[in-house]
Amino acid sequence: MKRVFVAIDISDEARRIVAARISAFRNDASSSAIKWIRPDNLHLTLQFVGDVDNGQLQPVVNSVKKISEQFRKFRLSLQGVGAFPSPSKARVLWIGIHDEDSNCVKIKESLEHEFRQLGIAGDRKPVTPHLTVARIKDPRAARPLIEKYLNTEFEPIDFDVAKIVTYESKLLPTGSIYSKIATLALDPNG
Repeated sequence: MKRVFVAIDISDEARRIVAARISAFRNDASSSAIKWIRPDNLHLTLQFVGDVDNGQLQPVVNSVKKISEQFRKFRLSLQGVGAFPSPSKARVLWIGIHDEDSNCVKIKESLEHEFRQLGIAGDRKPVTPHLTVARIKDPRAARPLIEKYLNTEFEPIDFDVAKIVTYESKLLPTGSIYSKIATLALDPNG
């Protein structure tokens, strides 16, 4: 069994800028109440698939390939900050994703449809495109840092999306480890 999800990788430039932002907050004294995402783990999840047995893995990858061929390269912009489920009850800190043509939502819906054909329910929640940068371990202790984070400006960073990645996620006590299963190019001619 493999724990699988489908995602978009951010550009190297965006990763560098976001990593610098995370580093600045990580040095804050109250940062121990927050688990900051490692820069190499930053991604935009399109569809959480869940546990997939070895017999289902290739059909999942084939479905992602089919969907990738239906979309052209597009642009996203990292902009704005926020918290889930709300600023007052923050459990996750994020950077927003501006997706002018709603490609992320369209790809997620297409993936859901394909996975249902395989008998895989996956995550049926509506997608709110975002880049998770931290998970809150202790909301009360983290409150000052959460407020500081939510009151910072984040200059927009544009990047091109030309690929969709299927990942395996291994949950370890030290944090999640993501391994690429397949990287599939969007249709250049679309």
